[in-house]
Amino acid sequence: MYLKVWSLRHSIRKGDLERNSKIPEPSGVVSYRNLSYTRGMGKGHLLDVHRPEKLAGPLPTLVVIHGGGWCYGDKEIYHLYAKDLARRGFAVICFNYILAPRKKFPYLLTALDDVLFWTKNNAKKYGFDVNNVFLVGDSAGANTAVQYEAAQHNSDYAHYFDLKFPLLIKGLGLNCGTYCRLGTSYKEENENFIWPVYLGKHFNLQDPRYDVVGAIRPGFPACYILTGEKDFIKDQNPILTAALDKEKISYVFKEYHSKEGNKLQHVFHCIVNEENAVKANDDECAYFRTLMK
Repeated sequence: MYLKVWSLRHSIRKGDLERNSKIPEPSGVVSYRNLSYTRGMGKGHLLDVHRPEKLAGPLPTLVVIHGGGWCYGDKEIYHLYAKDLARRGFAVICFNYILAPRKKFPYLLTALDDVLFWTKNNAKKYGFDVNNVFLVGDSAGANTAVQYEAAQHNSDYAHYFDLKFPLLIKGLGLNCGTYCRLGTSYKEENENFIWPVYLGKHFNLQDPRYDVVGAIRPGFPACYILTGEKDFIKDQNPILTAALDKEKISYVFKEYHSKEGNKLQHVFHCIVNEENAVKANDDECAYFRTLMK
């Protein structure tokens, strides 16, 4: 299992670094790097803050939860994406977390809780508008954002976790996400090895904590949900939208299409100089502004 995780990290990172090498560094952004948001675990508990350099004072704040099947990724891979979002007039927090299998479920929910505590406690220093905080997650990060907010607005579900919810989240940006019950067998067999990595070797599919969208209740924040034409998990989106419809939660869902018809793969929005990614990120940020007081 560990060898397969290492191989996955190596192969995906190689592709991500190649992708990033073709993206110009976003300009007009000031960054505060490698800030510790909780004690211990070295670089695994560091975050970066990015702000547009010409805007002062409190700004609406995006907290980026990177994807990678809970076992891959870091803020360095996502720093171009985070800086590009900041150019649109937001303070952006992009954080590391300890990857599975070193840390398993539900650790990431606690890490996110810690990041939001840090955000609240450092709002004045870094200019965060704590009345307008949004979670932005892709792939597994989108799943985590949904689960965290499901717990925040469902006391019965929150009972399973040790979370404090220091900030009220105004909205969610859910990009190319996965929303099935944790542990569920998926059509791509090579994806199923992630479950014992993240949940533990002897996970029980009936564990009530795994029903992420089933825990959504009234009060859950409004969502911008996006995917691309060739996202290999785009069929996950109806699982989420059906739950939001059931609880009458406001959302926008959009599947983006390229002129070529086969260009927009999983997490295409991270290729921030690609025209469809620009449009997708513009649309999502514009949606966030409609939710602000």
